[in-house]
Amino acid sequence: MHSFDLTIDRMTKVEGSASLEIRVKDNKVEHVHFKITEFKRFFTEAMKGKPLIALPQLLARICGTCSNAHLICSIEACENALGITPSEQTMLLRLLTTYGLMIRDHALHLYLFVLPDIYGKDSFLEFDENKPEEHQLLHDGFEVKAAGNFLATLVAGRSVHAPYPTIGGFFHFPDKSGVEDAVKKLEAIRPAVLRLIEIYKNAPFRFDRKTNFAALVPDKYWFLDGCINTGKGECLPEKHFGEYLERTVLPYSQASAYKHEGESYMVGAMARLNLAKDRLHPRSKNSLGETLDIFPSTNIFHNNLA
Repeated sequence: MHSFDLTIDRMTKVEGSASLEIRVKDNKVEHVHFKITEFKRFFTEAMKGKPLIALPQLLARICGTCSNAHLICSIEACENALGITPSEQTMLLRLLTTYGLMIRDHALHLYLFVLPDIYGKDSFLEFDENKPEEHQLLHDGFEVKAAGNFLATLVAGRSVHAPYPTIGGFFHFPDKSGVEDAVKKLEAIRPAVLRLIEIYKNAPFRFDRKTNFAALVPDKYWFLDGCINTGKGECLPEKHFGEYLERTVLPYSQASAYKHEGESYMVGAMARLNLAKDRLHPRSKNSLGETLDIFPSTNIFHNNLA
């Protein structure tokens, strides 16, 4: 029987700063703490007294790589405060901005952070250009990431800290030639994405854990509005989430935590697919085929597949 303590002070392959503490006694894991070790930066205080129009760009500085998500979220909060309803065109441009972010960041996560583990390598840089499969994956990763960057830059002005989105609309609109180029680039990476899906569908990792899931579920498969679906037949109004989610203090972590009806829940890619796979675009459903039958899933590693 083995007993040991394991501490990882600075975890790699994560965006941000985090550490991990694990205690094992007689071959049984007794204690796991995942600590977010980012220092407080007091954005709540920094925004006080600032003009409303300036807040989204200020709050987008919470993060670099996912700044456009914070930007869109902050704009929505300001619009809710002012009673502004964005137009259908504005919502579509925001969706495309978000898609650009998701393509780019998911490529970063799946190709650079996770794929080396599947292939038994320390990093993406160890992939061998002389091996056809690894050569293909190297080029796929950078081409998918570039396509996401192009889409976000076309629609929002930059792939990070985008200048075009604002309260009530956009300062600039994509031109026709740029849209045509984006369509070509996105069509070109589609085979690479489908190859990647097959890899993660057959990945050798599995850890099933029953948990609750929560996601915004509108009439389309997107991330901008809709009610909060918890998988329990509930449709919680998005604007009143604070009435349903209880804030929880984690004494070992700098991050805030929340529970719903006293229980933890999971959000993100797997939650969305578990709760809303029927909202996927028909072409996506057709291409994914039996892969969609995997969901709903309790295998935490299927978050990568989702």
